[in-house]
Amino acid sequence: MSTNCNPNEPLCLTNFRKICSIPHGSFHEAALIDYLEELGKGLGYETIRDASDNLIIKKPASPGCEGKPAVILQGHTDMVCVAEPGLDFDFLTQPLSLIEKDGILKANGTTLGADDGTAVAHMMTLLMENDYAHPALECLFTTKEEVGLLGAIDLDASPLTGKNLIAMDSGYETDAVTTVSCAGAWIMDLKRKSEWTLFSGCPLSLKIGGLAGGHSALAIDKERGNAIKLMARVLHDIGRKLPFHIVSISGGVKMNSIPTDAEAVIALERAEDLDKALAAASALGEAISSELSGSDPGFRSQPYLCAIGDY
Repeated sequence: MSTNCNPNEPLCLTNFRKICSIPHGSFHEAALIDYLEELGKGLGYETIRDASDNLIIKKPASPGCEGKPAVILQGHTDMVCVAEPGLDFDFLTQPLSLIEKDGILKANGTTLGADDGTAVAHMMTLLMENDYAHPALECLFTTKEEVGLLGAIDLDASPLTGKNLIAMDSGYETDAVTTVSCAGAWIMDLKRKSEWTLFSGCPLSLKIGGLAGGHSALAIDKERGNAIKLMARVLHDIGRKLPFHIVSISGGVKMNSIPTDAEAVIALERAEDLDKALAAASALGEAISSELSGSDPGFRSQPYLCAIGDY
């Protein structure tokens, strides 16, 4: 298992392709952990798996480095699973479809999982190759990171002996930079009692889409549109002009992904207000399109903001 099956590309890239062939969304990393566990044992290294599917693979120091302090390398095995709207893709069973253009590897219509597949691939490569000097390595593969660091929280760290840890999850876009930082998040459940009434009035469907989105930590500085916030803005603008009731509203798919799509259905109290509502939504859609022309050129006011027939 220590040789590259494709000598025309770096072993690390071959390992990354292998990771992409194994479904590994949050809470569903077991198959990838199975593969990594088999890899560690096949290489003859001490391999330890805990109750939360975190995995530790220990590689002894190379000759001459036995006296050096052990180093812990850590990366997470889960990925954020998001597909383009309308794409029929099952992250639980299907391998990622990879495309390569101009030397850039991407996933076809889905997230790629480079966060944190690059760390997993690098650790696999360090375990498999032996042409470098190194202290004892303790490769730590944690689970369920994208949903709250749950694997790391439940980690049985007792087998680890290293005092120095390198977290390989900076996400920076060049190999020449190591980032020392932390991205945090709050998870909140907001509840509000609704007053339900029988549906009446003129229905109007509002859709927002075509936004670039991205990782909520890595892309937060790119001033990209948030579909949920934009939908709230549209509803607020219409509400200032005429009365309506909300029938339904939805948007976003993952807590750590900037929402690219949102949809709402409202019921106008007066059918004669339909033209006013359409005009208000279209005008605001054009304004948003202009505001986001630099960060989200894919946003368009039509057909994402449109009327429907009887609800």
